[in-house]
Amino acid sequence: MSECNSESVPNFYLPHHAVSKESSLTTKLRVVFDGSAKSSSGTSLNDVLHVGPRVQDDIFDILLRFRQHSVAVTADIEKMYRQIRVHPDDQPFQRIIWGLGKGARTYQLNTVTYGTACASFLATRCLRALADEHRAEFPEASTVLSRDFYVDDLLSGASSVQELTKLAEQINYILARAGLPLRKWASNTTEPISIIPASDQDTDHCHVISKDETSTLGLNWHTKCDTFAFPINLNTNAQFTKRKILAQIARLFDPLGLLGPTIVLAKQLMQELFRGGLNWDEAIPERLASQWEIFISQLPKLRDIMIPRHVLLPNPVSITLLGFCDASQKAYGACIYALSTDRLGHRVCRLFCAKSRVAPLKTLTIPRLELCGAHLLHTLVERVRVAITVPIDEVILWTDSTIVLAWLKGESSLWTTFVSHRVAKIQSMSGKHSWNHISSQDNPADSLSRGFMPSELQTMSLWWNGPKWILQDRNTWPKSQVPIEEPQIEAKGTRVALVASTSDWELLSRYSSWHTLTRITAYCLRFIAALRRRGSISGPLSRTELIAAETKIIKHVQSRFYKREIALLESALPIPNNRLKALRPFLDPEGALRVGGRLSHTHWQFERKHPLIVPAKAHITELLVRAAHEQLLHAGTQLVSAHLRERYWLIGGRNTVSREIQRCVRCSRVIPRLQQPIMGDLPALRTAPARPFLNCGVNYAGPILIKEKASRNRSFLKAYICIFVCLATKAVHLEVVQSLTSRAFIDALKRFISRRGLVAEIWSDNATNFIGTDRMLTKLLASTAHKQSLHSFCSEKGINWRFIPPRAPHFGGLWEAAVKSMKRHLKRVMAVLNSRPLTPLSSDPSDLIPLTPGHFLVGGPLIALPQEDLVDQPLARVSTYKHLQQMLQHFWKRWAREYVTLLQQRHKSGSRESPNLQPGDMVIVAEENAPPLEWPMGRILAVHPGHDGVVRVITIRTVKGVIKRAARRVARLPVEQQSVNLCNGVANVHNVPH
Repeated sequence: MSECNSESVPNFYLPHHAVSKESSLTTKLRVVFDGSAKSSSGTSLNDVLHVGPRVQDDIFDILLRFRQHSVAVTADIEKMYRQIRVHPDDQPFQRIIWGLGKGARTYQLNTVTYGTACASFLATRCLRALADEHRAEFPEASTVLSRDFYVDDLLSGASSVQELTKLAEQINYILARAGLPLRKWASNTTEPISIIPASDQDTDHCHVISKDETSTLGLNWHTKCDTFAFPINLNTNAQFTKRKILAQIARLFDPLGLLGPTIVLAKQLMQELFRGGLNWDEAIPERLASQWEIFISQLPKLRDIMIPRHVLLPNPVSITLLGFCDASQKAYGACIYALSTDRLGHRVCRLFCAKSRVAPLKTLTIPRLELCGAHLLHTLVERVRVAITVPIDEVILWTDSTIVLAWLKGESSLWTTFVSHRVAKIQSMSGKHSWNHISSQDNPADSLSRGFMPSELQTMSLWWNGPKWILQDRNTWPKSQVPIEEPQIEAKGTRVALVASTSDWELLSRYSSWHTLTRITAYCLRFIAALRRRGSISGPLSRTELIAAETKIIKHVQSRFYKREIALLESALPIPNNRLKALRPFLDPEGALRVGGRLSHTHWQFERKHPLIVPAKAHITELLVRAAHEQLLHAGTQLVSAHLRERYWLIGGRNTVSREIQRCVRCSRVIPRLQQPIMGDLPALRTAPARPFLNCGVNYAGPILIKEKASRNRSFLKAYICIFVCLATKAVHLEVVQSLTSRAFIDALKRFISRRGLVAEIWSDNATNFIGTDRMLTKLLASTAHKQSLHSFCSEKGINWRFIPPRAPHFGGLWEAAVKSMKRHLKRVMAVLNSRPLTPLSSDPSDLIPLTPGHFLVGGPLIALPQEDLVDQPLARVSTYKHLQQMLQHFWKRWAREYVTLLQQRHKSGSRESPNLQPGDMVIVAEENAPPLEWPMGRILAVHPGHDGVVRVITIRTVKGVIKRAARRVARLPVEQQSVNLCNGVANVHNVPH
């Protein structure tokens, strides 16, 4: 950079700014120049500059060669652009202003400037010129200069340490003479770079290959273990718009396609966004947002994937390229594996590269997509063969499409233009006989057409190493048993109209409404009748036409499901002993199967006496039930069944009707079936011996009304019962409280502790009085000198009530008088509750009395049963203290043997146990203070399974926001009704066709 004369200042200056990159090991602050900034004439410097042709190989080709070397090396040129001088006539166009005000000066940049359109070409063209100048003296190094540099990064290698050492010396010599010193040398062995000064070596053992500094998913080479890894740098706070998602997908850097099964999912999602016609900054639908959120949440799992850089064995004697392709309705792809064999017969097969494409928006048939996959595979194979320098002995290609194999086997001129064009290209590259058939389960390219989440990709051995039989002897490879015949589809020739009769009527499965299906069928029958009469029929459909259409539909379905029975009835033979035989079926004059039954002498119409028989598993059965259910304003099973039997007899009708009603969203909201997860494991406190009420739970019951006195005209006072339950013995302690305030609970707690002793842990729900008590007592304990931590009622810390200061009672005289008559009843209730048996009663009168909570409180049940007379027993042999200890130990032994084992069974789990909820499911959230029709709907964002894998807590997005609820407080919508959008505060539910 040199200072310019102010008299020759041009009208344009290059704007510039600083960019900080803390991750850089050398240059943390870079200056970036904006050559695209418009001048006063409206034209920028880049507008008048030529970009120049590309003179270096693509990063894909360079990485392919990088993986073929046994010993690899990387380096980069220090400040490459600033080492190349620009012609003096062009330097005035690179002027800048440095400074502010009167101190501002004008400078011109004398070297290549990063930010101008031609900067990359000028720098890389200089490397090509250096290679041409030294090709005669250093042919190997010149080849590396022209072939293994990507901008200023060197990615090369050799087959041995000696070759690489010599190559590194020559490259370093050529570039050093040109003023382009190499730095940050790295290799998977320490010997080749021993000639390089320590200051120029990269000691980080992790070389970043990605040139895009904004990449989310880069490609790193760990030199120590010689593996590729993918670091993740996500921005999870980005808004879910088409612009933001496209920006995130564009930053995924996977040039070799090693993560193709995962990247293809992102491509499919982006295609869905374009298919929906959304604006760039418009919020995407909830369904796609949920899919994208799940996808980016799993991307960090790619950090665990380590891919070997070297794909070949050391000193291989043969190298075979294995190619696979596959396609689906959503995507198609191809992958190539390198199979190498050494002199000892050892074989290694590793993924070399892959490519994937999403299916075009214009729908193509599966055979055409399979052909696109085969064409992509051949294009990829040719590029690999040109890029790598090791000799390839054989190329073997596979596909699981017999139609594609037949196309490739024949002449390309026999097929339509689409097929012929691609078949000709494939045949010109590889001939007609290099393809083989493979089963779908052995085809690794199936992963590219289906797509897999990052959590599944790491353990997919088929994707990383190909089929297992590849490593076996060639003669043991499976051979396809599928005959490859010449296909008739996509064939040129004389156009002939053919009419084929099939047993399946496609029209029946195309519609999800019985009303629509019957009307369309009626119009078809009207059209056929008009053709036969050579006339036209207009006007609305008549009732006779609709009934004829319904009969035609049901008759066709009967011919599919009851073909054998109809044939037997036509031959006047008895039908087998099945569910139809009890109905005494017969064929009416139109050939429809009807119920014979026992009502032939009634005065009803013929259709009601002999209804049409409808199979249980037919699609129209669901349509019939759904139409009747909606016509009867969402009636129940009994009414819908009775209504349908006036014209139709549904086999297994009641079960079919009940199943369809359960799928109805409106009925599901009126009578929701809440989730019933399996009961969780008991906490340790429930099964650990401890004194009564050392660990307990607390809750409230009520409100209850109590009188001030027994007189007639006294008013009632509202009260509550505070219930304390011992977690170990199920002993119960009851206290009367005046209100639901924290003060009232503290007083009840003081009375409870005074009677039962100090408590170690108390468990409760998140009621406001419990939370308020926690805060009040925490503040009191924090002011004491002991600084002991207070138990938060949902935690596992200790509690000590000695630091609670005494307080005078705040109850009025009327309250105290009413409580006295109430306490007497609560004591009797406690006595009854604490005398409940903990274990089942025995029918043997000689057995011991059952164990009760009273045994742990007073040594026996509070309402005691008759006991054995101990007056004449010799008790003098045992002291009183030891006798009491013996009794207590006996009680705990029985507690562990008889009671704890009963807790093993999960009583609330059985046939109603619900399957685990999944992210994306639509649910109805139960609210206690609202009727079911007002319960909000929401979509599950995340599930929180316990240590046993059972989901008991979920996170839900509703129109009111994101909430967290217990799984047992939601009802899952039927699978058929999961297509729900939450828009503008209203949940719109759409019926999904079967």
